[in-house]
Parts: sequence; structure tokens; C-alpha cells
Amino acid sequence: HEDRAAPPAPPPRPAPIAKPAATTPGTESTPVADIKPPAPVVPQTKFAPEFELTDIAGAKVTLASLKGKITIAEFAGSWSLGLAEARQEFQTLVDHYKDQPVGGLSFAVREKTRDAAIEEYHKKQFSFDLLLDADGVAKSFGVSGYPSYALIGPDGELLAAPTPFQPADTMTGLGDEIDAALSKLNGTPPPPKHVKAATKTDTKSDAKADPKPDQAKAPAPEKPAAGKVAAPPAKPTNVGTKARPVPQPRPGTTPAKPDTDH
Repeated sequence: HEDRAAPPAPPPRPAPIAKPAATTPGTESTPVADIKPPAPVVPQTKFAPEFELTDIAGAKVTLASLKGKITIAEFAGSWSLGLAEARQEFQTLVDHYKDQPVGGLSFAVREKTRDAAIEEYHKKQFSFDLLLDADGVAKSFGVSGYPSYALIGPDGELLAAPTPFQPADTMTGLGDEIDAALSKLNGTPPPPKHVKAATKTDTKSDAKADPKPDQAKAPAPEKPAAGKVAAPPAKPTNVGTKARPVPQPRPGTTPAKPDTDH
């Protein structure tokens, strides 16, 4: 027999190439490496609107002339309800920061005459200035009630939008904003904010919600279930004493009569 050589082994088959998954047009996925994180949101500073008015002495006052100091702005008229109380608190707040770069301005709004605004202003000695004919300025600031108060920063930024006056609350909030602005201006940490004092309404509600132990009411007695008769209350007994038995006559005998002869 003749020796025959074994046939050569067939070459290995190439690995199948995976086909890309079919996608719906418009839904192709973006590689993860190409996704960029969103840019951080930077709050935009809102600035007070420009204005140019005159005070009672005839001097011009503009927004640019207030640069470098914090200004408390009042929007009011001699006809405003509660103006006397509001201006008293306004003046107290201005006096509190008299040694700081803080001042005040009153914008006269909706006055029939200039004399009406000036006469009301002169009823007391105020350290803040009065600006006349400020109807257009109040509208540009977005004032919705009178009197209202706003806060303008040293660079003309609007630190606090005009807010209708509320006794104690309005000036307390403005004081916190002024303290924060001064600390930023001086590079010092801001002081803690003021805590709102409890009102009479809050005190009454607290007293109702948390009664004193000696004023707490006793629990109501439980009602008997339907169909059941409540047991009568137990009669009080004298603890530690026993009732003396009454002697009874023996059967068939007549009780002895008491001897009354002596």
C-alpha cells in the first residue's frame, strides 16, 4: 500500500462582525464622552432704575450720586395711611446707621402740589432728604403700595425691592439687608439676623396648644357599648370600720320588755 499524505487543514474562519443595532431616526445616542455638565447658574444682579429728581432745596439727585453708600428709599405721599408711624421707624433706622455709609431718601408720589409734600415733611425734623415729583420713578421701581420701602446698594444694585410697610417687620428686614451689605463692603462676616418677636396672637395660640398641668381637664368617662347597661356606681364605704349587727329574737320567744320599774 502506498502512504498518502493527509490533506492540509482548512484555514480558520474569520470571526463574524457584529452589526450595529438598528435605531430609529432622530433617537441616536450621543457618546458619554461628548456630554458636558451644565454651566453653573450665576445669579444676575438687578440694578435700580436710573432717575433724576430735585429735592426741596432745588438740588438735583441722581442714582449715580448715591454711589458708595447704601440708601433706604421711601415711596410715599402726604395722603398715605400710616405714614407718621412708618416715617418714625424709618428715621429710627437711619439714626441707627448714622456712623455708617447709610442714608435715606423719600420719594414724594401722587401729590396734588409740591407744598403738600413739603408741609408734611416739615411736621418733624427728619435727617433724610425729600425728592419731589417722583411718580414716574415709583412706577419704574414697581411700587405697588404706599408707603413702601426699598434698599439701594453702593453700586446702584437693588438689594431689596419696594415692599409695603408693615410695623416692625419692614424695618427689621431692611436692617438685616443693610448689615449684610455693610459686611460685604467692609470684608467682615455678617452678624446674625434679627429674630421676630412673638406677637400676642402667637402667645394665645401657644397657651391653647400647651395647657398647664394644673389646668388640664380630666378625661371624660367612657360610654358603655351599644346594648349594654352601665353598672351603677359603687356606694362609698367607710374603710376600717364594721357595721354592728342588730340582735334578733329567737324563734318562738317574745322579746323582753325593758324594765322600767325601779
